[in-house]
Amino acid sequence: MIDVVGGEVTEVAVLQNAPHTEGGCMAPVLTLAEHNVDAIVVDGIGRRPLMGFNQVGIAVHAGVGSDVRMTVQAFIAGGLPVVGLEGACQH
Repeated sequence: MIDVVGGEVTEVAVLQNAPHTEGGCMAPVLTLAEHNVDAIVVDGIGRRPLMGFNQVGIAVHAGVGSDVRMTVQAFIAGGLPVVGLEGACQH
């Protein structure tokens, strides 16, 4: 988890994710909502979790590769598109 305030990274933390069998696709949604996350960056996401993130007010953005620093910089600059239902995985 990366906190960004005023365009600057202020904190980096790791959250433990529940196993997929405990809460299924919605476990990450609930965990991030409990930590007041307002946006995430993904490489891919299914329709159900995408709808869950949308319901709790967490924006889902498409990432730009595997380099975390570059992805965070692109997010801060506003260069990552929001993922809509048409961009969600269908399987």
